[in-house]
Amino acid sequence: MYAGLGGNATNVVYAQQLASYLVSMKSQNLPIYALSIQNEPDVTNAGYACCGWIGQQFHDFATNLYNAMVASNVADTKIMLPESENWASTNATNFYLPTMTDPSTATNVSIIADHNYDGIYPDPATDIPIQLASYGKTVWETEVAILYPGGSSDSSMQNGMYWAQRLHAFLTVAQASAYHYWWLMYGNSTANQGLTDISTSVLAKRAYVIGQYSRFVRPNYYRLGVTTNSGAVMVSAYKDTNASVFAIVAINSNYTNSVNQTFNLTNFFTTGSVTPWITSPTLSLASQSPAAVSGSSFAYTLPAMSVVTFVGQAATNPAPTMAAVPNQVINAGVTLLITNPATDLNVPPLQLAFSLLSGPTNASLSSLDATDALLTWRPLVSQANTTNLITVTAAVSPPPSMSATNSFTVTVNPLTNPVVGSATVSGGQVKLTVNGPQGPDYTLLTTTNLTGGWQVLYTTNSPMTPLTLVDTNSANPARFYRIQLGP
Repeated sequence: MYAGLGGNATNVVYAQQLASYLVSMKSQNLPIYALSIQNEPDVTNAGYACCGWIGQQFHDFATNLYNAMVASNVADTKIMLPESENWASTNATNFYLPTMTDPSTATNVSIIADHNYDGIYPDPATDIPIQLASYGKTVWETEVAILYPGGSSDSSMQNGMYWAQRLHAFLTVAQASAYHYWWLMYGNSTANQGLTDISTSVLAKRAYVIGQYSRFVRPNYYRLGVTTNSGAVMVSAYKDTNASVFAIVAINSNYTNSVNQTFNLTNFFTTGSVTPWITSPTLSLASQSPAAVSGSSFAYTLPAMSVVTFVGQAATNPAPTMAAVPNQVINAGVTLLITNPATDLNVPPLQLAFSLLSGPTNASLSSLDATDALLTWRPLVSQANTTNLITVTAAVSPPPSMSATNSFTVTVNPLTNPVVGSATVSGGQVKLTVNGPQGPDYTLLTTTNLTGGWQVLYTTNSPMTPLTLVDTNSANPARFYRIQLGP
């Protein structure tokens, strides 16, 4: 048993040693993606070296390890635990429960991982792996082989179908995002456990079956939902989030009969064909002629006892188009209303999302409907005598997103000062006839002293010119007026 809890000196030094190993590998351009705290902490075996742990030791050591990794600038490596021997055991859960239920330590862990030496061979249907409590972390299956009972296997397609169904169950039921086989080469007169057969010179069928996934379902792929998945055929689908490629893996577990399977790619954009790759009793990860896609559907005959991966390229959404908007010339204070029409070429049309990429800070863009957006802008007086670039984009969704962009300029004319054409006094009222630019607000101010004390009488919003401004309270004979343009 590895001794040491909390800040135990041995515990801390071991954490620093592991961090030093990460530093060494990183210096050789071999950065480690994830580091497991302990392999099979629940195993006691006199035949090889073991190291037993308890849940509290995982809890304390995870903290020490993370702190050591931060101090050594290798905290980008992910911490993984507990890697118990069995996937579904209560002991496995107990190993990581103290760590994951403590918020201060749970944040240090990225991957929940276990081995799977608790399966039942040769019928995977009798032992469906459970979905582990993940606490929002990634879940990995990190080691498996048929080491029970009798410890022997074979390189046939029948054995390959066992692994196909196990792998499918781990990805779709247990929700694992990684699946690792144990042996690459291992064999003798009574066992055939590696991905090669007993001779170690030829890959076993299980290697090709695993390759039906590993060759095409790559990092950055996410599993897509399959709405109907019943009968002899097991289907799972995957798509790269950073590119338009995808893979569909179909397993026909029937030992004697082929299956005519139709695939409906609802809400999924595809090109005109997908390429099947097959592993079966007679084929080993072999590429086949492309299967035609009609609309968003295609059909294919799955051979008996086979795994077929369909590799396709998701078509880029047709980009929308936008009608050109001519350049505009307006006065300050005039409200500009410009409709930006767009057309989506998808059938049926998709929702368009509009955004204002560039323009004055006081301009706004709002959607009128699914295909039109309205630009609204009332230039300020301070924005007179400027030329402003307006750029509007319309994008379709869902991904892969395509967009159209339209740009035009809005020139705001120079501002001229208003001119008082005439001023009359009659019946205690002062009337000022004003000529000036069309668009701005006109504010009438008054004072009895030219040195200051200007007061606003009222504002007329964007009036037609010439206009008449009236002061109805002119009892004071010494009164001065000012006309101000705004806003």
